[in-house]
Amino acid sequence: MATGGLVPGPGCSLGWYRLIGGGFVCAGEVGVTSQKPGGPRHPVVVGKRVLPYRYVAVRAEGSGEYLEPADAASDYFLRQLAPRNAVTVSSRTHYDGEWFYKTTRGTYVPASEVVRIRASRFAGQKLGSKWRLPVVFVLRSKVRIYRKPGRAGPQRVKRFERFGVLETKRRWRRTYYRIGKDRWLRDRDVRLASRAPVPKGIGAKERWIDIDVRQQVLTAYEGKTPVFTTLVSTGRRTRTPLGSFRVWAKIAATDMRSRPRDSHHYQLWDVPWTVFFKGAYALHGTYWHRRFGYRKSAGCVNLSPRDARTLFTFMGPKLPPGWWAVLPRKKTDGTLVRVRDGKKLGRKSRKRRRLRL
Repeated sequence: MATGGLVPGPGCSLGWYRLIGGGFVCAGEVGVTSQKPGGPRHPVVVGKRVLPYRYVAVRAEGSGEYLEPADAASDYFLRQLAPRNAVTVSSRTHYDGEWFYKTTRGTYVPASEVVRIRASRFAGQKLGSKWRLPVVFVLRSKVRIYRKPGRAGPQRVKRFERFGVLETKRRWRRTYYRIGKDRWLRDRDVRLASRAPVPKGIGAKERWIDIDVRQQVLTAYEGKTPVFTTLVSTGRRTRTPLGSFRVWAKIAATDMRSRPRDSHHYQLWDVPWTVFFKGAYALHGTYWHRRFGYRKSAGCVNLSPRDARTLFTFMGPKLPPGWWAVLPRKKTDGTLVRVRDGKKLGRKSRKRRRLRL
Protein backbone atom coordinates (compact mmCIF):
# COMPACT_ATOMS: atom_id res chain seq x y z
CA MET A 1 0.00 0.00 0.00
CA ALA A 2 2.92 2.34 -0.63
CA THR A 3 2.58 5.35 -2.93
CA GLY A 4 5.83 4.96 -4.81
CA GLY A 5 9.50 5.66 -4.19
CA LEU A 6 11.53 5.49 -1.03
CA VAL A 7 11.94 8.43 1.31
CA PRO A 8 15.28 8.70 3.16
CA GLY A 9 15.19 9.17 6.91
CA PRO A 10 16.84 8.16 10.18
CA GLY A 11 16.25 4.72 11.67
CA CYS A 12 16.04 2.79 8.40
CA SER A 13 19.12 2.53 6.18
CA LEU A 14 17.12 1.29 3.15
CA GLY A 15 14.64 4.17 3.30
CA TRP A 16 10.97 4.53 4.13
CA TYR A 17 7.86 3.73 2.08
CA ARG A 18 5.10 6.34 2.39
CA LEU A 19 1.73 4.63 2.99
CA ILE A 20 -1.49 5.63 1.30
CA GLY A 21 -3.31 5.73 4.63
CA GLY A 22 -0.66 7.96 6.16
CA GLY A 23 2.63 7.18 7.91
CA PHE A 24 5.75 5.30 6.82
CA VAL A 25 7.16 1.78 7.00
CA CYS A 26 10.82 0.77 6.84
CA ALA A 27 11.75 -0.92 3.56
CA GLY A 28 13.76 -3.51 5.47
CA GLU A 29 10.64 -4.79 7.24
CA VAL A 30 8.36 -5.33 4.24
CA GLY A 31 8.45 -6.95 0.84
CA VAL A 32 7.23 -5.48 -2.43
CA THR A 33 4.53 -7.42 -4.31
CA SER A 34 2.27 -6.83 -7.30
CA GLN A 35 -0.64 -8.66 -5.62
CA LYS A 36 -3.58 -6.66 -4.33
CA PRO A 37 -3.74 -6.21 -0.55
CA GLY A 38 -6.40 -8.18 1.27
CA GLY A 39 -7.07 -11.34 3.20
CA PRO A 40 -9.70 -12.60 5.65
CA ARG A 41 -11.65 -10.26 7.86
CA HIS A 42 -10.21 -10.66 11.34
CA PRO A 43 -10.98 -12.19 13.67
CA VAL A 44 -12.09 -15.23 11.66
CA VAL A 45 -15.23 -17.07 12.82
CA VAL A 46 -15.79 -20.57 11.45
CA GLY A 47 -19.24 -21.94 10.67
CA LYS A 48 -21.97 -21.33 13.24
CA ARG A 49 -19.59 -20.48 16.04
CA VAL A 50 -19.95 -17.13 17.80
CA LEU A 51 -16.28 -16.81 18.80
CA PRO A 52 -13.09 -16.86 16.73
CA TYR A 53 -11.19 -19.07 19.22
CA ARG A 54 -11.73 -21.85 21.72
CA TYR A 55 -11.49 -20.40 25.23
CA VAL A 56 -10.86 -22.10 28.56
CA ALA A 57 -11.14 -20.58 32.04
CA VAL A 58 -8.87 -21.44 34.96
CA ARG A 59 -10.59 -23.29 37.81
CA ALA A 60 -10.78 -21.95 41.37
CA GLU A 61 -7.59 -23.81 42.38
CA GLY A 62 -5.50 -22.00 39.77
CA SER A 63 -3.21 -23.56 37.20
CA GLY A 64 0.17 -23.32 35.56
CA GLU A 65 1.21 -22.52 32.00
CA TYR A 66 4.03 -24.79 30.81
CA LEU A 67 6.45 -24.74 27.90
CA GLU A 68 6.07 -28.52 27.53
CA PRO A 69 3.65 -31.07 29.08
CA ALA A 70 6.62 -32.81 30.74
CA ASP A 71 7.26 -29.69 32.84
CA ALA A 72 4.02 -30.18 34.74
CA ALA A 73 5.37 -33.19 36.65
CA SER A 74 8.06 -31.03 38.25
CA ASP A 75 5.76 -27.99 38.41
CA TYR A 76 8.27 -26.04 36.34
CA PHE A 77 5.77 -23.53 35.00
CA LEU A 78 6.32 -20.60 32.71
CA ARG A 79 3.80 -18.58 34.72
CA GLN A 80 0.99 -19.12 37.20
CA LEU A 81 -2.59 -18.71 36.03
CA ALA A 82 -5.03 -17.33 38.57
CA PRO A 83 -8.74 -18.29 38.71
CA ARG A 84 -9.74 -15.11 36.83
CA ASN A 85 -7.56 -16.03 33.85
CA ALA A 86 -8.85 -17.27 30.50
CA VAL A 87 -6.70 -18.49 27.61
CA THR A 88 -7.27 -19.51 23.99
CA VAL A 89 -6.43 -23.07 22.93
CA SER A 90 -5.87 -24.73 19.58
CA SER A 91 -5.71 -28.47 20.31
CA ARG A 92 -5.55 -31.16 22.99
CA THR A 93 -2.76 -33.66 23.60
CA HIS A 94 -2.23 -36.65 25.90
CA TYR A 95 1.01 -37.00 27.86
CA ASP A 96 1.95 -39.40 30.66
CA GLY A 97 -1.66 -40.22 31.52
CA GLU A 98 -2.91 -36.65 31.53
CA TRP A 99 -4.61 -34.40 28.99
CA PHE A 100 -3.23 -30.98 28.14
CA TYR A 101 -4.52 -28.10 26.05
CA LYS A 102 -2.06 -26.47 23.69
CA THR A 103 -2.62 -22.72 23.73
CA THR A 104 -2.57 -20.45 20.71
CA ARG A 105 0.79 -19.15 22.00
CA GLY A 106 2.37 -22.62 21.86
CA THR A 107 2.33 -23.31 25.61
CA TYR A 108 0.38 -25.96 27.55
CA VAL A 109 -2.15 -26.03 30.40
CA PRO A 110 -3.48 -29.16 32.16
CA ALA A 111 -7.01 -29.92 30.97
CA SER A 112 -8.04 -30.90 34.50
CA GLU A 113 -7.27 -27.39 35.78
CA VAL A 114 -9.38 -25.46 33.26
CA VAL A 115 -12.95 -25.58 31.96
CA ARG A 116 -14.25 -24.93 28.43
CA ILE A 117 -16.09 -21.64 28.00
CA ARG A 118 -19.39 -21.60 26.12
CA ALA A 119 -20.27 -18.01 25.40
CA SER A 120 -23.74 -16.51 25.19
CA ARG A 121 -25.51 -16.70 21.83
CA PHE A 122 -27.67 -13.71 22.69
CA ALA A 123 -28.04 -11.07 19.97
CA GLY A 124 -29.72 -7.68 20.01
CA GLN A 125 -32.53 -6.45 17.80
CA LYS A 126 -32.22 -4.93 14.34
CA LEU A 127 -34.61 -2.01 14.00
CA GLY A 128 -36.61 -1.05 10.93
CA SER A 129 -40.17 -1.22 9.63
CA LYS A 130 -41.19 -4.13 11.89
CA TRP A 131 -39.24 -3.25 15.02
CA ARG A 132 -39.18 0.31 16.32
CA LEU A 133 -38.28 1.93 19.61
CA PRO A 134 -39.23 1.71 22.41
CA VAL A 135 -38.30 -1.94 22.93
CA VAL A 136 -38.01 -3.90 26.18
CA PHE A 137 -35.69 -6.87 26.83
CA VAL A 138 -36.65 -9.41 29.50
CA LEU A 139 -34.01 -9.63 32.25
CA ARG A 140 -34.73 -12.97 33.91
CA SER A 141 -36.26 -16.36 33.20
CA LYS A 142 -39.95 -16.95 33.91
CA VAL A 143 -40.88 -13.28 34.19
CA ARG A 144 -44.60 -12.86 34.80
CA ILE A 145 -46.90 -11.13 32.31
CA TYR A 146 -49.57 -8.88 33.86
CA ARG A 147 -53.18 -8.73 32.63
CA LYS A 148 -53.17 -5.06 33.54
CA PRO A 149 -50.89 -2.89 35.69
CA GLY A 150 -50.78 -4.38 39.18
CA ARG A 151 -52.66 -7.60 38.33
CA ALA A 152 -50.45 -10.57 37.42
CA GLY A 153 -51.54 -13.26 35.00
CA PRO A 154 -50.48 -16.91 34.57
CA GLN A 155 -48.25 -16.39 31.52
CA ARG A 156 -44.50 -16.04 31.76
CA VAL A 157 -41.73 -15.08 29.33
CA LYS A 158 -38.07 -16.08 29.05
CA ARG A 159 -34.88 -14.14 29.56
CA PHE A 160 -33.69 -12.08 26.57
CA GLU A 161 -37.11 -12.09 24.88
CA ARG A 162 -37.89 -8.66 23.46
CA PHE A 163 -41.14 -6.79 22.77
CA GLY A 164 -42.23 -3.51 21.24
CA VAL A 165 -43.81 -1.13 23.77
CA LEU A 166 -47.35 -0.01 22.86
CA GLU A 167 -48.19 1.97 26.01
CA THR A 168 -46.67 2.99 29.34
CA LYS A 169 -48.50 3.41 32.68
CA ARG A 170 -47.54 4.16 36.28
CA ARG A 171 -49.25 2.32 39.14
CA TRP A 172 -48.20 2.04 42.78
CA ARG A 173 -44.79 3.57 42.10
CA ARG A 174 -44.15 1.06 39.35
CA THR A 175 -44.01 1.51 35.59
CA TYR A 176 -45.71 -1.03 33.34
CA TYR A 177 -45.22 -1.50 29.61
CA ARG A 178 -48.02 -2.83 27.42
CA ILE A 179 -46.72 -5.33 24.86
CA GLY A 180 -50.08 -6.62 23.58
CA LYS A 181 -53.75 -6.99 24.45
CA ASP A 182 -53.99 -7.56 28.22
CA ARG A 183 -50.23 -8.15 28.27
CA TRP A 184 -48.02 -5.91 30.42
CA LEU A 185 -44.50 -6.19 31.77
CA ARG A 186 -43.22 -4.57 34.96
CA ASP A 187 -40.24 -2.19 34.77
CA ARG A 188 -38.14 -4.15 37.26
CA ASP A 189 -38.31 -7.22 35.01
CA VAL A 190 -37.06 -5.57 31.82
CA ARG A 191 -34.60 -3.09 30.34
CA LEU A 192 -36.04 -0.33 28.19
CA ALA A 193 -34.43 0.87 24.96
CA SER A 194 -35.97 4.19 23.98
CA ARG A 195 -35.14 6.95 21.52
CA ALA A 196 -32.34 9.25 22.68
CA PRO A 197 -31.63 12.88 21.83
CA VAL A 198 -29.23 13.30 18.92
CA PRO A 199 -25.84 14.84 19.85
CA LYS A 200 -24.99 18.20 18.34
CA GLY A 201 -23.08 18.12 15.07
CA ILE A 202 -24.20 14.63 13.96
CA GLY A 203 -24.70 14.42 10.20
CA ALA A 204 -27.95 13.30 8.58
CA LYS A 205 -26.59 9.78 7.86
CA GLU A 206 -23.68 9.70 10.32
CA ARG A 207 -23.37 6.58 12.42
CA TRP A 208 -23.13 6.95 16.19
CA ILE A 209 -23.65 4.93 19.35
CA ASP A 210 -25.79 5.75 22.41
CA ILE A 211 -25.22 3.85 25.68
CA ASP A 212 -27.61 4.30 28.62
CA VAL A 213 -25.89 2.99 31.76
CA ARG A 214 -29.10 3.33 33.76
CA GLN A 215 -30.96 0.88 31.53
CA GLN A 216 -27.83 -1.05 30.41
CA VAL A 217 -28.82 -0.74 26.76
CA LEU A 218 -26.95 0.34 23.65
CA THR A 219 -28.58 1.73 20.52
CA ALA A 220 -26.85 2.34 17.21
CA TYR A 221 -28.06 5.23 15.04
CA GLU A 222 -27.68 6.57 11.53
CA GLY A 223 -28.42 10.26 11.98
CA LYS A 224 -31.78 10.42 13.75
CA THR A 225 -32.72 6.85 12.83
CA PRO A 226 -32.12 4.00 15.35
CA VAL A 227 -31.02 0.88 13.47
CA PHE A 228 -29.98 -1.59 16.20
CA THR A 229 -30.41 -2.00 19.96
CA THR A 230 -29.14 -4.48 22.52
CA LEU A 231 -28.26 -5.16 26.15
CA VAL A 232 -24.78 -4.42 27.53
CA SER A 233 -22.87 -4.68 30.79
CA THR A 234 -21.09 -1.50 31.84
CA GLY A 235 -18.77 -0.84 34.78
CA ARG A 236 -19.71 -1.96 38.27
CA ARG A 237 -16.84 -1.17 40.67
CA THR A 238 -15.07 1.01 38.09
CA ARG A 239 -17.82 2.99 36.40
CA THR A 240 -17.87 3.48 32.66
CA PRO A 241 -17.05 7.17 31.97
CA LEU A 242 -19.96 9.37 30.94
CA GLY A 243 -19.63 11.75 28.02
CA SER A 244 -19.17 11.83 24.26
CA PHE A 245 -16.05 10.27 22.74
CA ARG A 246 -14.66 9.32 19.35
CA VAL A 247 -13.34 5.84 18.57
CA TRP A 248 -9.54 6.08 18.53
CA ALA A 249 -8.63 2.44 17.76
CA LYS A 250 -10.14 -0.86 16.62
CA ILE A 251 -8.41 -4.20 17.23
CA ALA A 252 -9.60 -7.58 16.00
CA ALA A 253 -8.66 -9.23 19.32
CA THR A 254 -6.44 -8.16 22.20
CA ASP A 255 -5.45 -9.36 25.68
CA MET A 256 -6.90 -7.57 28.69
CA ARG A 257 -5.68 -7.60 32.27
CA SER A 258 -6.48 -5.87 35.53
CA ARG A 259 -4.44 -3.00 36.89
CA PRO A 260 -2.20 -3.55 39.94
CA ARG A 261 -4.50 -1.46 42.15
CA ASP A 262 -7.64 -3.41 41.18
CA SER A 263 -9.11 -5.59 43.92
CA HIS A 264 -10.15 -8.31 41.45
CA HIS A 265 -7.27 -9.46 39.28
CA TYR A 266 -7.83 -11.04 35.89
CA GLN A 267 -6.07 -11.76 32.62
CA LEU A 268 -8.11 -12.54 29.52
CA TRP A 269 -6.61 -13.64 26.21
CA ASP A 270 -7.83 -12.55 22.80
CA VAL A 271 -10.85 -10.42 23.72
CA PRO A 272 -12.55 -10.13 20.31
CA TRP A 273 -13.95 -7.15 18.40
CA THR A 274 -12.46 -4.44 20.60
CA VAL A 275 -13.29 -0.79 19.90
CA PHE A 276 -11.51 1.77 22.11
CA PHE A 277 -13.36 5.04 22.68
CA LYS A 278 -11.62 6.63 25.72
CA GLY A 279 -8.15 5.58 26.82
CA ALA A 280 -8.33 1.92 27.82
CA TYR A 281 -12.15 1.91 27.89
CA ALA A 282 -13.65 -0.09 25.03
CA LEU A 283 -16.68 -1.84 23.63
CA HIS A 284 -15.77 -5.50 23.13
CA GLY A 285 -16.99 -9.05 22.84
CA THR A 286 -17.40 -10.88 26.15
CA TYR A 287 -17.03 -14.63 26.48
CA TRP A 288 -16.60 -15.01 30.28
CA HIS A 289 -20.10 -14.02 31.46
CA ARG A 290 -23.71 -13.80 30.25
CA ARG A 291 -25.03 -11.07 32.55
CA PHE A 292 -25.95 -8.64 29.79
CA GLY A 293 -28.43 -6.10 31.11
CA TYR A 294 -26.61 -5.82 34.47
CA ARG A 295 -23.53 -3.84 35.55
CA LYS A 296 -20.72 -6.34 35.48
CA SER A 297 -17.56 -5.03 33.78
CA ALA A 298 -14.37 -3.40 35.06
CA GLY A 299 -15.30 -0.20 33.20
CA CYS A 300 -15.58 -1.32 29.58
CA VAL A 301 -18.84 -1.90 27.72
CA ASN A 302 -19.34 -5.67 27.56
CA LEU A 303 -21.23 -7.04 24.55
CA SER A 304 -22.28 -10.52 23.58
CA PRO A 305 -19.96 -11.96 20.89
CA ARG A 306 -22.62 -11.68 18.17
CA ASP A 307 -23.40 -8.06 19.06
CA ALA A 308 -19.71 -7.14 19.30
CA ARG A 309 -19.13 -8.51 15.81
CA THR A 310 -22.11 -6.55 14.45
CA LEU A 311 -21.02 -3.27 16.02
CA PHE A 312 -17.35 -3.77 15.11
CA THR A 313 -18.42 -3.77 11.47
CA PHE A 314 -20.88 -0.90 11.97
CA MET A 315 -18.44 1.47 13.67
CA GLY A 316 -15.67 3.46 12.05
CA PRO A 317 -12.90 3.46 11.13
CA LYS A 318 -13.32 0.43 8.89
CA LEU A 319 -10.86 -2.42 9.37
CA PRO A 320 -9.65 -3.43 5.88
CA PRO A 321 -9.60 -7.16 5.00
CA GLY A 322 -6.39 -8.77 6.19
CA TRP A 323 -5.72 -6.10 8.82
CA TRP A 324 -5.61 -6.74 12.56
CA ALA A 325 -5.92 -3.17 13.85
CA VAL A 326 -6.67 0.30 12.54
CA LEU A 327 -6.49 3.91 13.76
CA PRO A 328 -8.66 6.72 12.34
CA ARG A 329 -6.87 8.91 9.79
CA LYS A 330 -8.69 11.90 11.23
CA LYS A 331 -10.73 12.27 14.40
CA THR A 332 -14.11 12.25 12.68
CA ASP A 333 -13.36 8.86 11.09
CA GLY A 334 -13.93 7.35 14.52
CA THR A 335 -17.60 6.76 15.36
CA LEU A 336 -19.01 8.95 18.11
CA VAL A 337 -19.86 7.02 21.29
CA ARG A 338 -22.05 8.76 23.84
CA VAL A 339 -22.31 7.23 27.31
CA ARG A 340 -25.06 8.71 29.48
CA ASP A 341 -27.19 8.08 32.53
CA GLY A 342 -30.71 8.10 31.12
CA LYS A 343 -32.46 8.94 34.38
CA LYS A 344 -30.12 11.83 35.19
CA LEU A 345 -30.47 13.16 31.64
CA GLY A 346 -34.23 13.03 32.04
CA ARG A 347 -34.10 14.99 35.32
CA LYS A 348 -31.95 17.69 33.68
CA SER A 349 -34.35 17.94 30.75
CA ARG A 350 -37.36 18.37 33.07
CA LYS A 351 -35.49 20.98 35.08
CA ARG A 352 -34.73 22.97 31.93
CA ARG A 353 -38.39 22.86 30.91
CA ARG A 354 -39.48 24.17 34.32
CA LEU A 355 -37.00 27.02 34.07
CA ARG A 356 -38.30 28.00 30.64
CA LEU A 357 -41.84 28.11 32.03
